[in-house]
Amino acid sequence: MRTRLSVILVAAVAGAMLSGCSYFTDETDPTPSVSTPGEAAVGAAPTKPARVRVADLMAKAGCKGKVIGTQLYTYETGRCDLGGTEVTIGVFDTQQLRDQWADGVKNLGGTMVVGTGWAAWVMKPDAATTLASALDGQVL
Repeated sequence: MRTRLSVILVAAVAGAMLSGCSYFTDETDPTPSVSTPGEAAVGAAPTKPARVRVADLMAKAGCKGKVIGTQLYTYETGRCDLGGTEVTIGVFDTQQLRDQWADGVKNLGGTMVVGTGWAAWVMKPDAATTLASALDGQVL
C-alpha cells in the first residue's frame, strides 16, 4: 500500500508540473526565461560584482601588510607599508559606504585614494599618487 501511495504522489506531482500548475511556477511574470549564451535570462536578477579583497589590492599595489579585520562601514580592512608610508585600505559593499568611511577618515589628515569598492587612507601624498596609479584609483 505504501509503495502504491508513493507512486500516486509522484505521478500527481509530475502531472501538476507538466500541466503548468502554479505551485511550481511564478505566474506573476509570464515572460519565458530564455537566454542565449552570454546573455542574461529575461527577468533574471542582476548579479553583484565580485567583492574586492584587501589582500588582492595590497598585492597589486606592492604594499606589504595584512588584513586587520573590519572598521565602521567596511567588510574588510587592511594595513600595509608602501615605500615607508603607512596605508589603511578598506573595502565596501556600496559606494555610499565607501564615501561615508572616507569622509570620517579624512579628518585624521593624510590623503584619501578611492576606487570602485575600495578607499585608502595614506599619510604621504607621494605614496597616495603611487597607490592610485597602481590600483587605478583617484587621489582626493
